[in-house]
Amino acid sequence: MTDLDRAQDAANGGGDAERLAFFRVLADAPLLVLLEREVDGDILEPRIFDLEAGQVVLAFDDEGRLAAMGEGPLPYAELPGRVLARLLSAEGLGLGLNLGAGTTSEMLLPKEAMVWLTDLLDQEAEVHVASFGSVQAPSDEFVSGVERILQAAPPTWAGLARHAALYGRGETALLVIVGAVSDSETALATAMSEALRFANFEGLVIDIAFSQDGPLPEGAVYVAWPTAATDSALVPEGPSAPGMDSARPPILR
Repeated sequence: MTDLDRAQDAANGGGDAERLAFFRVLADAPLLVLLEREVDGDILEPRIFDLEAGQVVLAFDDEGRLAAMGEGPLPYAELPGRVLARLLSAEGLGLGLNLGAGTTSEMLLPKEAMVWLTDLLDQEAEVHVASFGSVQAPSDEFVSGVERILQAAPPTWAGLARHAALYGRGETALLVIVGAVSDSETALATAMSEALRFANFEGLVIDIAFSQDGPLPEGAVYVAWPTAATDSALVPEGPSAPGMDSARPPILR
């Protein structure tokens, strides 16, 4: 059973929060996209299938599931789910996920789902220095949600801050990232903002801010930031496979 299987299992028995969690796992998952032929430079030519639900591209989260599609080696490219969603959204294509695998995560996601996911991923985060005003203790829901985000954070977040300080502010909430590594603020704000959108805080407006030095106002709940086992960065350098560099996306032919 893969992470996508487990996420869809939870979504089948849950509500909006579990369904959003599935799409977050999908966005982070490395997916094997079935191609017509081997990759030519930065150009990918996915195999497109005409189904009753529309044109779809097939992708799998496991090599064994891809191999079950046919005899012998099949051409494929590995893309993060977020990159694939953007490409399919731009081309008006849907996603056939793990089709033929007989698993929980076997499904057809129409082109509208790819547009929705891309729009969610592309919302911009604002970066600013912490401005407190009147603050109070945060709600238990907010604290537990941020704890889950940081516990499940990818390794690339490790060591990029000391901790998060959480406050309530009436109908809004404030998340202060304390001690962020120099020049990481924009990437951290974008990643955290995305994670908060997937966390389904039921309309709660959450401000993200940064603080390096000095005491913070009383009333905060502090949540430990993931610690670094090795040196890491939010964007790995020098990817060799198309689609792994967000500044140099592949081209669909």
